[in-house]
Amino acid sequence: GAGSLMRDGAGTVSTQTFYNADGSTTRAGHKSAFPDKDTYVTDSFDIVGDEWKARRSYVWKRQPADKK
Repeated sequence: GAGSLMRDGAGTVSTQTFYNADGSTTRAGHKSAFPDKDTYVTDSFDIVGDEWKARRSYVWKRQPADKK
């Protein structure tokens, strides 16, 4: 696959094109945001033509380091 990553305000937007063995392609996109210092949210999409079709969303939370 090949793609790009660009800043969008406080987050990012990325697009990827995947090349299949039969010559066909599929496209995917991600929109990411950082709502606070300990949270990272990513929404993923299938891109068909100019339309972004929502697939799923991920929420990543920073966990405190274990204190030993």
